[in-house]
Amino acid sequence: MKHVPIAAASVLVLALPAGLSAAVARTEASPQPIYAAFSLLKQGKLTTKRCGGYLITTGTYTGRSSSPDARLAGAVTYTGRIALHPGGTTGVATGALWVFVR
Repeated sequence: MKHVPIAAASVLVLALPAGLSAAVARTEASPQPIYAAFSLLKQGKLTTKRCGGYLITTGTYTGRSSSPDARLAGAVTYTGRIALHPGGTTGVATGALWVFVR
């Protein structure tokens, strides 16, 4: 952020057309994305069964989350079901994803 002397800023605002001076006066910060990255490893034994054309795996997975936002960085636990179509790239995951911050 640059610091401009008040006298110079007044001259600058007066020299700009009215439409531009309004745009310069109202600078708003845009929303920043919030994200987290994590890898999960299975904990204990997983249960697998077939349902129609899908293979359903139920269990618990844990790992570490990293994020520039402290609310999303920490230990991660996912408990739920993952249904995958064998030989394909489609599936559905349901369950609870918990992030435990320090």
